[in-house]
Amino acid sequence: MIGTMVGGLGCAIQSNYFGRKKTLMASNIIELCSILCIRFGRSLPILYFGRMMAGYALGLCNGNIPPYTSEICQPRIRMFT
Repeated sequence: MIGTMVGGLGCAIQSNYFGRKKTLMASNIIELCSILCIRFGRSLPILYFGRMMAGYALGLCNGNIPPYTSEICQPRIRMFT
């Protein structure tokens, strides 16, 4: 939950600096690393770190997906997003 809050706050900064598309690509890489930490972590701090990274990636996605989707979709579909 803490990772999601930090990711939500960092979403605006990161998307303004890098752009929404690159921020979403970076969040996918962070999510992959978190899955690997959770899967292969043998100690509790590694598992916690993996969960924090997963929350951070989720916070980035939650803030970036709706505006990015409305930017790239067709004008006739924009009213539904």
